[in-house]
Amino acid sequence: MANLQVTTLHPFADLARLLGGLIRPDCPAVEGWSVVTTVAFAMLGVGLGAGTGLLLAIPFARSRAVRLRLDVAVVLIAATALMTVAVDAFSRALRRSLRIDALLTRLSGPQPITGAEAADG
Repeated sequence: MANLQVTTLHPFADLARLLGGLIRPDCPAVEGWSVVTTVAFAMLGVGLGAGTGLLLAIPFARSRAVRLRLDVAVVLIAATALMTVAVDAFSRALRRSLRIDALLTRLSGPQPITGAEAADG
C-alpha cells in the first residue's frame, strides 16, 4: 500500500522543478535497477499490447465493422476529451464542497507536520 498524503500547496513550484529536471536531468542520481525495471515493464506492456492486437486482428481482418474512418476517430477522441473535462469539473466541485485545497501527493520522503500533530507534541 502506498502512503499518499497532501504535501504541497504550490503546484506551480513543483511544475517548475519538474520542467527543470526535464531540461537538466541529473543522470548519476538515477539508480541503475530502477531504469532496468522501467524499461522491462515498458517492453512487457508493448509486447502484451502488440500480441493482443495481433490476436484480435486475425479474426476481424476482413470485417468492415471494425475499420474506423478518420471522422469517426476524431469524434471518439473529442468525446473522450469532453468526458475528461466533465470528470475534472465534477472532481473540482467535489473537492470544493469537501473543502479539500490541494491533492498533490508524494509517495516517499519526509511527511509534513499537520496542525494537529504540532499541537500534540
